[in-house]
Amino acid sequence: MLMLQDGWTCPQCTFVNEPTRPGCEACCANRPDDYKVPVNYLPSEAEQTRLDRERQLEEVLVLLLVLLFYQTVWFPMTLT
Repeated sequence: MLMLQDGWTCPQCTFVNEPTRPGCEACCANRPDDYKVPVNYLPSEAEQTRLDRERQLEEVLVLLLVLLFYQTVWFPMTLT
């Protein structure tokens, strides 16, 4: 019996990764550009936790970049 697997197979090490993972968990290779997460895919609890953490980190990074931009625009360093 053929079983379908969720996820994508790494082209470098053949590890089967979670569908939402952007890079291989085993060897860090990039996910193939043509891979699309299945439309009806529901992540496991652990995967959802990872996705939530990644989203939070992205929000913090954006906030830090905005603050850095405004600091540079409104309080530029003066060279003497």
